[in-house]
Amino acid sequence: MTGHLVSRPIPIPGESSASLLMRAVEGNGYPSLSALIWAFWGNKSGKGWAEAAHTDPARYAEILSAFGIKVPEVDSICFRREGPTSESARVMDGMCIHEQMFREDGRYYCPKCLEQRPYWRRSWSLRAYSVCTEHNMYLLRDCPTCGSELSAGRGELAKCSCGTNLKQAASDPADSSAVDWWLQIHQSSLELSQHADILYLALSGMDGGEKDPISEHRRLCTVRSWIENGEVDAAVMEMVGKESALHPRLLLLPLLRRADIPEIERFAKAILKLWQSPDNMPEFKGEEVIGRRDAELALGISTAQFRKFLETTLLDFPNGERPSRGRVSQAAVNRLLFILNLGKVDAADGVTREQTKSLASMVMSVLCGDLESAGYDVTAGLNTLRLKQKAQDRQLETGASFDWVDTSQVAEVLGTYPEAVRFLRIKGWIAFRDRDLEGKKRFIANRHDVEQFHKAYVLGGTIASQLGMNPTNLSEKLMALGVQPVAGPKLDGLLVYLFRRVDIEGIDIESLRTMEQYPTNAGRKRKNGEAADGQSPNGEMNAGAAAVALGVGLSDIHSLIQKGFIERVPKLNREIIVSAKSVRRLERQLQREDLLPIDEAANRLGLTKEMLESRWIKSGVLHALDFGICRKIAAKELEYLESILGEHVTAAEGGRLLKMHRSYLPNLERRGAILSKKVGTGQGVRLYARADVINLKRGFLKPANL
Repeated sequence: MTGHLVSRPIPIPGESSASLLMRAVEGNGYPSLSALIWAFWGNKSGKGWAEAAHTDPARYAEILSAFGIKVPEVDSICFRREGPTSESARVMDGMCIHEQMFREDGRYYCPKCLEQRPYWRRSWSLRAYSVCTEHNMYLLRDCPTCGSELSAGRGELAKCSCGTNLKQAASDPADSSAVDWWLQIHQSSLELSQHADILYLALSGMDGGEKDPISEHRRLCTVRSWIENGEVDAAVMEMVGKESALHPRLLLLPLLRRADIPEIERFAKAILKLWQSPDNMPEFKGEEVIGRRDAELALGISTAQFRKFLETTLLDFPNGERPSRGRVSQAAVNRLLFILNLGKVDAADGVTREQTKSLASMVMSVLCGDLESAGYDVTAGLNTLRLKQKAQDRQLETGASFDWVDTSQVAEVLGTYPEAVRFLRIKGWIAFRDRDLEGKKRFIANRHDVEQFHKAYVLGGTIASQLGMNPTNLSEKLMALGVQPVAGPKLDGLLVYLFRRVDIEGIDIESLRTMEQYPTNAGRKRKNGEAADGQSPNGEMNAGAAAVALGVGLSDIHSLIQKGFIERVPKLNREIIVSAKSVRRLERQLQREDLLPIDEAANRLGLTKEMLESRWIKSGVLHALDFGICRKIAAKELEYLESILGEHVTAAEGGRLLKMHRSYLPNLERRGAILSKKVGTGQGVRLYARADVINLKRGFLKPANL
């Protein structure tokens, strides 16, 4: 220690701890607090060490004693913590205030107060104190000229490093009655003040958490409006309005987390009651992940019910990834909350779900179309979900005549076996329901539909059974006679061949029995002049040669044939023969240099393939060309997108730059702080100029309505 300071400021009533040290630094000509501490303590010049003294009376007293500054009661100027941790509440002027209700000392100020007497008021460190109660004007944050953050360890109290005189800064007028109300309840009621602070912090978690005085004061007015008058502020309803793509139960998670406090629970329910469900499912392309507890709160379900949801595909990520207990897709939760409440009917038309079935299974029934949702109480969540039967089931109960038959009964009507009926159902030849009238998992069909099918079609196996013949031989003989099947193993994958009844009328049964010379699928396959590369002189090649030419596997050839990229040449035998021309045509498309695989395009943009798909392809900015075995993107389209992204950012990237949630950028746009441009079709993607976002981060943009 080198001795006491020459200029030792006298504490002013109501002065903050940082202000007294700033006056000591300025009065003794030091460039910063760190420089002053270094002169007296050597290596104890860390900024964090000095800032910690503002809430540590013993350390603060040590600093003042070293400087020779006398303060009768250090607690009167230093913020004392009520508990031992950094999250413990602080005590200020006899008021116990939540730790997160404090802001950085030395950054926020009223220029009129500084002009009257240059010192920093302790009350300016309170987030709720955003309007000066003496001059009825908004506090300012940082330097209004250069936007630089004001440090509590600076060398001049009322001047920025750029030379701006903070006393001469201009601010907008505002009503300070909400601040007076907040101070009053903190002096009169500990319980009410704690509830007000927790509600304030929950609102901060909902709207992006901006700490500029205007946003902070708007939050305080919302808290006062509810606690004092029981009214929900219009700004909150605007946040959860119809144009929001995020369901209010997700937006209100900061409130739902504190539903243990009755005042906050009532506030959340009041907002949800006022919310109006949109007519259509909003498009939401968020990729955020939420935790297990948040997912349970948003859905309004218990932990046991949540485990059942995880066993299904209800909470899967858009890219097909399975969720875990600690990592859940926000998009999946959002979809369930919206879709189960869209087009709901009056609760009187619905019935509560059966207690013997899990909520997850009933939700799956709604999504599969077996049941219809009658909506749920949005204030409580999916536990109040009500269901109604589908229209055809309601007709059945009101007297409409329906005769339902299961798979075995359908087989009896058609004269075949259940496995053949299963294939008819899979291929869509007969319409089936996947649950019976009691809601059990069981396939049933309308008897009338089955009988109409039976009148028009007949299975080759059914005819063979009646004639005592082999089903395969019978089908081959019918085809040799010119009777072509409409479905079968070689046509659409049906288990047996299916013929029209009208086509087999007039066939001589005895000739069919005695027929011997006809093409069969049995026996050794002939080469028919097939070339070494698998291509025959008539422009055909086998599946193996096609696979080699395209560099794929044999299973891919089957897929390409089904999708129509390769033409299959009909043959009576089982060998797969394709058109060489169609193979060469596809080969040329796959070798085009102006097309890039989706994986390569995603790598160039620094995204995963799933993110590229959901963000740029689904929005129509990029167009993926499907070639059956792969998808590609035009290089010109990718180059155009790269040129745009060089000067623009998405909402997610902008949110990361501004250290806020991506959904806050549209709020900033509505307030005129930033502009966007839409690319793509439909909902598209909104982009923001990178320069505007950076300027907004630095504080250059100061719109009058912010």
